[in-house]
Amino acid sequence: MANNRKRYDLEVERQACEGRAWSTRRDLDCLVLTYKENSLRSQRGSKRRYAASTLDAPEVTWGAIKRLCNNAEAVVNTQGLPLTTCNFFMALLTLLSVQVSANTTYWAYFPDPPILHAVTWKDSAVTVSSSLSELTDGIKGMQNYGQFVINRNYTFKGQTNLPPICFYVKKYSLDKGKNGCLPVSDFGLLTDSPKEPSGKDKTTRHLWSLIGKFVDSGIKGESKIHPSKYPDCDIKPDKAIDEWRGIDINVGFPSWVYCMHNKEAKIIISGSKYYVSDWSMDRPDSDYRQYLQHVIRYDWKDSLIPSPLRINRWNSFGWIAPMYTFNHENNVYIQPQLWRLLLAIGNVTLKRPNVRESVYYVQTCVMRLCGENINETIV
Repeated sequence: MANNRKRYDLEVERQACEGRAWSTRRDLDCLVLTYKENSLRSQRGSKRRYAASTLDAPEVTWGAIKRLCNNAEAVVNTQGLPLTTCNFFMALLTLLSVQVSANTTYWAYFPDPPILHAVTWKDSAVTVSSSLSELTDGIKGMQNYGQFVINRNYTFKGQTNLPPICFYVKKYSLDKGKNGCLPVSDFGLLTDSPKEPSGKDKTTRHLWSLIGKFVDSGIKGESKIHPSKYPDCDIKPDKAIDEWRGIDINVGFPSWVYCMHNKEAKIIISGSKYYVSDWSMDRPDSDYRQYLQHVIRYDWKDSLIPSPLRINRWNSFGWIAPMYTFNHENNVYIQPQLWRLLLAIGNVTLKRPNVRESVYYVQTCVMRLCGENINETIV
């Protein structure tokens, strides 16, 4: 009988509510009515479990409700929106969500949360700047890198469906590796230039070498047509003449060549079924050291690329940039600039003809383009 009486009283209140003109007071009465109806239904339904914070929350007073509604109405008016039920309700939700933990929680906007997240080999190409673009090519990064303090003492955990872009320094040949990461080791690059700017002297050529850290691609290669985005590497010896004009053999820097050989060196990603391909070597299993020791055309010295480093990255047009590709679901994803990051792991040694070796310490940045603004993060 009591419940029937309550339902009758609520019906009378509902009719009175619907008969009033629009106003904040009318809407408050309707909200209270809806609360009463829901309370009556909850008494008939199954019991729900509430969190301790909900049970311990203070009772809502009539004054608090009126203040909330006044603030919501002010929000709608400030935005220049019509005072409709929908806009009024959305303003209520906004105020309620902001005030969950008043004075202790603040909203902040992050354009691409989370701030730290794993980047996979399937993601878009990473742009890398350098503190010494003359040596590493590409975009020159921010100046005065020394003012930045790099804190390496942090831990980050994330999840991805594909292997993340991850590297580890390979300390010895039988290193088991780190799951999900590619090994990085010291490698030597070799290039040769004409002794005369005109190229008339075709009997001998200068040799240049660069030693730094790159992904360990191994010595196995498979003949395969490379991705068509980049041209074939020209392997004709002694034909590079014009490319060397303007490069001083005493202080200059050879150019980086963005091309690919039709030879795929697969680098297995530890702990996964995936691999990354390197197309920068024509004959990965070769070692030109013995050949250079017996040919007088080149001013070879073993100190250019000391043993036991293998000499299998040689091109007469400059350094061939090791661009890495990743295949997934019949699509090819190319990372043409990651090698710059690897050079920053250790020092880079450049040996010019007839000049003592130069040692460089490079700092690089991963750059993210956001509209016209460029944000740089030191790596």
